[in-house]
Amino acid sequence: MRQPLFAAMILLTGSLLAGLGFCALLPPFEGFDETAHYGYIQQIAQTGTWPRLNDPLPAEVGDYLKVAPSSRARGGRWSYPDFFAEAPATIRAGTNAVHGERDPARPWRTGVGTNWESHHPPLYYSLLAPVWLLSKGWSIHAQFVLLRGVSYLLAWTGLVIATITIARTNAGSQAAPLLVVAPALWPALFPMWLPEMARLGNDSLVLLLVAAAWVVASKAIGCRGTVRHFALLGAICGLGLLTKATFLALVAALGLFLTWRAWHARRDGAALATAMSQLLVFGLVTSAISGWWYAKNLLDTGDLLGSFVTTTLERQGGLLEGLSENFSLSQAARGLGATAMTFLWVGTWSATLPPRVVEIPLGILVAVIAAGWMSHAVRTRRASTLDVIALLTLALFVAGLLWQTLIFMALLAVYSGSAWYLHCLAPLLAPLIGRGLTEALTWRRARPLVGALTIYPLLFLPFATALQLFHFAGCLHSSVQEPHVSLSAFAACAAAPRELLGNLAILGNPALGLQLLGAGWLAMLIGVAVVIARQPRAPAPTAKAEEVDGSPDRDRGR
Repeated sequence: MRQPLFAAMILLTGSLLAGLGFCALLPPFEGFDETAHYGYIQQIAQTGTWPRLNDPLPAEVGDYLKVAPSSRARGGRWSYPDFFAEAPATIRAGTNAVHGERDPARPWRTGVGTNWESHHPPLYYSLLAPVWLLSKGWSIHAQFVLLRGVSYLLAWTGLVIATITIARTNAGSQAAPLLVVAPALWPALFPMWLPEMARLGNDSLVLLLVAAAWVVASKAIGCRGTVRHFALLGAICGLGLLTKATFLALVAALGLFLTWRAWHARRDGAALATAMSQLLVFGLVTSAISGWWYAKNLLDTGDLLGSFVTTTLERQGGLLEGLSENFSLSQAARGLGATAMTFLWVGTWSATLPPRVVEIPLGILVAVIAAGWMSHAVRTRRASTLDVIALLTLALFVAGLLWQTLIFMALLAVYSGSAWYLHCLAPLLAPLIGRGLTEALTWRRARPLVGALTIYPLLFLPFATALQLFHFAGCLHSSVQEPHVSLSAFAACAAAPRELLGNLAILGNPALGLQLLGAGWLAMLIGVAVVIARQPRAPAPTAKAEEVDGSPDRDRGR
């Protein structure tokens, strides 16, 4: 166990440093929806109330976007290339907006533009509001680094919890290293995890609560599970639903599993009573904590989630009418592929992407992992209870993404969704990833290829990140229609590093960000190499492999 734990420590240290590096490198408001998330936090911090449907963003956001560059998706006055082509006076004004200190006594002012994230529950934003107040007088970049850093630590802590839990469950066993370090390995295998969790956004708290729910569920569904375990599980799920509606996928999966277990025990009176009491306690505690928010949405908007896009779509005639106007089968097919790729890499709102051929190995790695897991399941003819719950959660989550994509098609004629949200489920899905990759590395002829694919995401990360930074520095002019950048354009930008670093210093702190990212990248590379080198060439014993998720023997194979 010492070697897997050592590798896990290296991997976790690497992802911590790399994530904090992204927090410092990204310009303000560059992360997905950061303008709305920041406005939500600021409104709670300064007014004590959260935004309602159609409430405006704070004026401070609009004031910043008038003088400083932002992503083309945000629709600010200046794109990054246009900004750095402007006169020195314009650049000085933007620099002051990014790095100038602000009056801590300034009042709340409403601005223009609607806060489209007002449908999100308030828990995450309430937790970040004191951090906003603490940094109220700082420059907006320094404040963003702090807010992002605290947010990122929530997600990273979720990986730590999942890793420690698996290690404790398998103490003294001969479980394969990849199984033990699977949660710690996630950011190294799927680089989109870093910009996704290093931005302002409630996905980080969702991940932490998913990790906590996974740990408690592993105890609750076991032979020693008690009503108190299910009450605690319900409390965590209630907090999850007060963080983001995406937590519904896990809550629904747990509810379906507990319902099935009660049905399975219907001929045994004592077992049925136990199963029903567990289901009832779980449901009541979850509803008691989070039900008020969704009831309020239903009363206020007529929609359980209260989503801005959903309510807007209803005012414009509904889903079917929108699809009749905007649906295109060919574009929808391409959009589904683009949606899948957003799980692997899309970077930030600016979405400056590498050539498509560079992304292909990332997709192949996912296919290999999936094939490895299926091969393991067929070979052993069993799956743990938590594996079943994880797969059901994944299926429900993907169904929600497809529904979101349909809404985007109908309302905005946008044909791709946001698969990066799947990273919220990392603690739940990591054991599946570890099992699949472990199995694939036992394929004698394919082992070198699988090993190369496992390391490839870390080779992809610095290249893809450099493209983003080149765009922020004003060098790359990618478009919404064609976000993929050619290698020749990359080489042209790389030839002028001093000028680019100077431009990046106007937007943030590249010296700090690049050092953190570089140190984290090197640590993750070493950690992955250690894990692959220590991975056994023969399949791990079935009984030991099944212990990795903490589920008890009596629940296996159900």
